Amino acid sequence: MISYLQYCVPIDRVGPRVTLLPRASVVGYEVVDNGCLPDNDEISDIRIWTIYNRDGVPTSFAFPTLESRQLAVIACGVQGVGPAKAAGLVHAYGETQLLKLLQAGDPKELAKGVKGLSAKGAAEIISTMKPHLDKFGLCDIEDNPLKEIITKAQLALASIHGEVDVEVLVRLANEHEIEGSSHLVTLYNELLE
Repeated sequence: MISYLQYCVPIDRVGPRVTLLPRASVVGYEVVDNGCLPDNDEISDIRIWTIYNRDGVPTSFAFPTLESRQLAVIACGVQGVGPAKAAGLVHAYGETQLLKLLQAGDPKELAKGVKGLSAKGAAEIISTMKPHLDKFGLCDIEDNPLKEIITKAQLALASIHGEVDVEVLVRLANEHEIEGSSHLVTLYNELLE
């Protein structure tokens, strides 16, 4: 299953479906564009979420970041929210704004930006997704007294590993008496070993 593509060019577009061709490849990948892909420009990074219907037919959705893909996966776990609506929800607001709306807990405000989403449906999304907000660190890190240390550690780890799980960093920072960003980097690296 494909979960990440790098340096791709959209070569064919039919409705919301786009075929992406990675540089130096002869194989194209069809994804559903929920509005995050440029029309003709090269895409440096794209996250893919593939789900299978009851008949085993795959559909792949494109996301600009790992966090936005994770938000869509969680949203899809809400009763009455399918993959297309979950992807649309993330696209309508972007990950940071969606997290802020979920944290605020206002169903009417959340429902405004998503076609076909009622206040009742938005309330269900909020109640189901709100417990998962700490996984993203984007909400918790703002009020976290260790924000500066977490941010420095995240930057240092990104230069080493490329991708950093912010949720793990926030959890490690909250569970241990952190002496500085280098201490947090060490704990994260030990966890990976």
